Amino acid sequence: MKNSLKQIISLFIFLSVFAACSVKINKAFDYHRFIHAADIQNDINQLKNNLESRHFDINWEGKKEKIFTSLDEIANIDIPITIDSFERRLGNILNYIDDGHSRVIHQKHLVQSHQNPFGVNCISDSVIYLRIGNFVNYDLLLPTLDEFLILQRQHPQSAIIIDIRNNRGGEIQIVNAVLSYFLPGHTKIFEKVEVRPTSFFTRITDIFGGNKLRQTFSKYTSNKKISGFPKIVVWINQNIASGSMLFSYHMQKNGARIAGKQPKGVYNTFGNAKLYKLPKSKLIYTLSSLRVFLDTQIPTRMEDMLVPDHEVDTKLNLTELLTLLNFTTNQQK
Repeated sequence: MKNSLKQIISLFIFLSVFAACSVKINKAFDYHRFIHAADIQNDINQLKNNLESRHFDINWEGKKEKIFTSLDEIANIDIPITIDSFERRLGNILNYIDDGHSRVIHQKHLVQSHQNPFGVNCISDSVIYLRIGNFVNYDLLLPTLDEFLILQRQHPQSAIIIDIRNNRGGEIQIVNAVLSYFLPGHTKIFEKVEVRPTSFFTRITDIFGGNKLRQTFSKYTSNKKISGFPKIVVWINQNIASGSMLFSYHMQKNGARIAGKQPKGVYNTFGNAKLYKLPKSKLIYTLSSLRVFLDTQIPTRMEDMLVPDHEVDTKLNLTELLTLLNFTTNQQK
């Protein structure tokens, strides 16, 4: 009986993942088509239903009524409008929910970068530069971290620059893995992770699996990997979000200095940006279904949580940053 129940739960999880993968980006999407009033109302009704039932908590800032009122104004349009116009109107609402994960996806503007977002280099006798462009592609990040660890153990006194500019975050397990290179072992990264079931299948697995489905994230770092206690600077800009905010916060809390511009908006700890498609317009948007809780005593506003130690211009290059930080820049022989 127990094995049968596990098989059923596994099937539900598989079907849930399969359903989530069914939303496809259409790079040839026609934004010049018109959508009529009845179809606008249909799409708005489904969007409001998803915001209510599939977002982690659409009223987390007390703005649900304002958001729904704005959507109702769009639903009351009684003339045909272009899909492009419809998307822009929705974007003016969804893109400002300010959870870092809910937004309208403009399908034609998606450009896949083939550049490796990770890298490491000994840029001087006493400075190691580590670039982490996201916390998503662990298969690319891991070799970079391995190379970094070799360099760092060869030069344990070298200062470290960790460049996470424009890093929009990623998976909390990867954030934890990277923090484990720098922080003392068993450092608590968060208090709890809560996931809102977003479909019939995930609701069933949540009922049968209970808290087990929510304990797949380790809240503590593993043993520290780097040698010694080098100077560490995390280089940020206003475009970091989600997991990179979490990374910066813990690095600064454990002695690293933060250089760059303060990130904009709320220190949100939402995650899991799931894709949805509106039935009539076929527009695609994402909603957050997960939230990480750090500590009940920690404030939620970014300006209270992550203040740069060095406020530097966004156009500053690496050489200028090293000079500003008074790091040695004699090139290696």
